[in-house]
Amino acid sequence: LSPATRLLLGILLALQVLYGIAFIARTTFEIDGVRYFCLFDDAMITMAYGKNFVDGFGLNWAKYGEPVEGYTHPLWLLVCMASNLPGTPLHIRSLFVQLASLLLLVACALLVFRIMLELQENRGGTDPSWVPAVVLTMTYYPLTMWSLQGMESALQACLVLMAFRYVHQLLYKNRPVFLPLCVCLSLALLTRMDMVLFVLWTLAFVLYEGRRLPALRRDRAAGLLIIVLPSIAYLAFRIAYFHDVLPNTYYLKLTGVPLVVRVLRGWVVTLPFLYPVLIPLAAMAWLASRHEKRKMIGLALILLLTYIAYSIYVGGDAWQDDYFYGANRFVNFLMPLFFILCNLLLVTLFNEARARWPGIAHGRNAFLGLSAALLLLLCN
Repeated sequence: LSPATRLLLGILLALQVLYGIAFIARTTFEIDGVRYFCLFDDAMITMAYGKNFVDGFGLNWAKYGEPVEGYTHPLWLLVCMASNLPGTPLHIRSLFVQLASLLLLVACALLVFRIMLELQENRGGTDPSWVPAVVLTMTYYPLTMWSLQGMESALQACLVLMAFRYVHQLLYKNRPVFLPLCVCLSLALLTRMDMVLFVLWTLAFVLYEGRRLPALRRDRAAGLLIIVLPSIAYLAFRIAYFHDVLPNTYYLKLTGVPLVVRVLRGWVVTLPFLYPVLIPLAAMAWLASRHEKRKMIGLALILLLTYIAYSIYVGGDAWQDDYFYGANRFVNFLMPLFFILCNLLLVTLFNEARARWPGIAHGRNAFLGLSAALLLLLCN
């Protein structure tokens, strides 16, 4: 990377960290002179599981009685367990989860940066056209808020971006990264069960598009085992320990309400999020027909549309209402991909315009900056 690129990226990452620290500080409260760090409702439930497990009561929210799987993110539960290790003062235990999320958010920004360089063949990063996608990822409030409030959103986003980058390297650079990709997909399944949609789409896409790659044919069986075996092992544990094949959260979310009512509610609460992103999403279909990396653009679009449809199907987020306009917890982890596509779209549009009107060549950075600012206002 050029010195100017390193400096600019370093400044942006420093600002992201300061923003995250300020956010965490504003979610604390003081009791009897002691500053307490806290998380969102669902995250504190997971913290209770972690605390009870460390204290010797097993994976149980209520300490006593039959255990119930009241969490949806087994992998993230490990982070909550680590935050409850003996000797850790109670008032700062949530802080460790928040700091872990902040590190993951920084990792997301770095992954977006790398993906933008690779998609545009921007060696050395001397062309600052990567800035909009990185800044939008850093400042997207729903992703930041849910992550720093203790949910697994930043971990999901990291795994999606890592997998997306591996897919690009596999198909366009012919690098032997199928097994690392499968590790990402396996971790995604252990992070949330509904990440199976992401795993299936990504795996089907890679197996089809890379069917002629010798490395893929060689590692295919091992990769599938990497994806499937850990999830089978956890399913066996779930059945043995919780005596059920699905977590309790599934029954609370998807049973007891008629499908039509659930879908209508999902549609109503999703509309405020859809309004500002519909035009960019439609324009990305055009981008997919013009860009040399159309396959990657197509994959990202499929994932985005799949999870928007999934969010509608499950009735939206329980905490989603008419004053929350951003992406909910079922969609926000994919928004960095949306911002990458927006960035590519803006660059492509400007290049098309420059081909007709060469005189505007020097205005590209201003165009990208203003467009990114508009997207930031619309999406937040």
